[in-house]
Amino acid sequence: MRKELCRRGERFILDVMRVLAVDDDADLLEVLQLALEQHGFDVVTASTLAAAEAHLTAAEPFDAVLTDLSVERHDDGLTLCREVRERAPDVGVLLLTGEASMGERARNAGAHGWLVKPVDIEQLIAALRRFERR
Repeated sequence: MRKELCRRGERFILDVMRVLAVDDDADLLEVLQLALEQHGFDVVTASTLAAAEAHLTAAEPFDAVLTDLSVERHDDGLTLCREVRERAPDVGVLLLTGEASMGERARNAGAHGWLVKPVDIEQLIAALRRFERR
């Protein structure tokens, strides 16, 4: 996403990575949003699958989707991952999970990776930055 910044009469155009973060834990969503925005990401949050799907069908596309494995029900993050991959194959998808053995299921759903909770913010940022270079 391109973002215009005006400073002291000068205009700058910045490329900003737009991320959709999906989790039913409001506190975690707030932490993720604040941390990612401090690192220059444009973050939109959703606490339900319906809200996530509404954001995904909006006019402005996302560069990455970060979703919990279990947003409302067990494994519905995998369902969201599949939907994102079908609609927008260029969008990077990361799953957040409490299960360290998630790898095979995440790959089968089309996720580009997964991170185990509690999420290390530096690892998350590094994973999202890899999407920028694709």
